[in-house]
Amino acid sequence: MAIRNTERLAVNGVVNSVGSRGDSYDNALAESINGLYKTELVRNTGPWRGLDLELAALEWIDCFNHRRLFHELGRIPPAEFETLHYRQHDSGHQAETHTDTPACNPVRFRARSDAQRWMDNGRHDRSCHQR
Repeated sequence: MAIRNTERLAVNGVVNSVGSRGDSYDNALAESINGLYKTELVRNTGPWRGLDLELAALEWIDCFNHRRLFHELGRIPPAEFETLHYRQHDSGHQAETHTDTPACNPVRFRARSDAQRWMDNGRHDRSCHQR
């Protein structure tokens, strides 16, 4: 199945988006981030009900991308690093990242949930929340 898919992509001039065939390096970063997410949020702060986990996950992802400082990136968040990268290597691409802190309650969530109260009470990774 995978070989047939790769052949079909090649015939249509499409470059495959995954790593080289036969190794696990293409999934290593995703698996690492998933493990970090589960360790920091899901397992350490549950139990979760209803949409609470979804709202908390959105906050965790926002924190990871916009507020958490990464030593490997020069102690800046990934979104800021990406913006700086495109400014320095202006090749007609414009970074579509936003470094402003988004609203705490996204539009699709109408009620103040347990997850929002959890975040307000400081039961989260304080290194991410520099408000």
